[in-house]
Amino acid sequence: MPTNFPKITASAALFFLCLGFMGRSFAEIDQASWNEKKSTHFIVYSQQASGEYVDEVIRQAEIYYNSITEELGFTRFSSFWTWENRTKIYVCDSLAEYRKRTNQPVWAASEVNVIKKEMLTFVDRDEFFDMILPHELGHIIFREFVGYRRKLPLWLDEGIASFLEKKNRNDRLMLAKLSVRMPSFMSFDQLQQTQRVNMLMPQVFYAESASIINFLFDEYGREKFFDFCHALQKSRPGQEWTEAFFGVYKFKDFTDMESKWIAYLSKTPFTNPAELFNQEP
Repeated sequence: MPTNFPKITASAALFFLCLGFMGRSFAEIDQASWNEKKSTHFIVYSQQASGEYVDEVIRQAEIYYNSITEELGFTRFSSFWTWENRTKIYVCDSLAEYRKRTNQPVWAASEVNVIKKEMLTFVDRDEFFDMILPHELGHIIFREFVGYRRKLPLWLDEGIASFLEKKNRNDRLMLAKLSVRMPSFMSFDQLQQTQRVNMLMPQVFYAESASIINFLFDEYGREKFFDFCHALQKSRPGQEWTEAFFGVYKFKDFTDMESKWIAYLSKTPFTNPAELFNQEP
């Protein structure tokens, strides 16, 4: 077991940072000048991207739509993304064009407007299909179900989206398990207070946030998580999200929840996550 805090590989660390633009609007796009291809739940707009690439975007997006709604228990509401309510994915021809339209730094992977249900990315973006697409669709699907304007802590929004990246699920769970034993561990109170502007340890924040969703699913089941989401959806304007949370999960308070979450991490078997951790020399 490593004695020093593990560091994330470069590609993974980059990814933690490029998902922080969940509500920004990008420049208006003249759809008439773009090629359009529709599927049941998506409309993909592209320019010079090959037909094969566009088909793969659609295929993967539909797979993730089905798997995410199934995992979150939202399949009974499967019609909420059809017809004119479909999500739009704009695929720029290059990183240069993407940056021109978004003014994002070179490491930014995609731009998403959750309320408008639009995503802007570019052709052949590294890890788009494995990581970026499920994460951003997770944001959109979750928020459309529980409410766009509902005030929720960042750990919950990012925890769900990160949990839905199945490729990274075990890696993040193992990092959370390791972090419990180290000074860099973020208590639940620290997670609650974290915002994008004050996120000092993004890799720990994302790992621990995702691990809480792991904990809720593994210890209490998908149906309870759906009940929580449904309670959020039905809550009154201005009602605290904590009422739905404690109403469903019956924890005494967050101290009780934190102790059960840490116990869950402690008993989770350690499995060496491939190529995630590099020990400091």
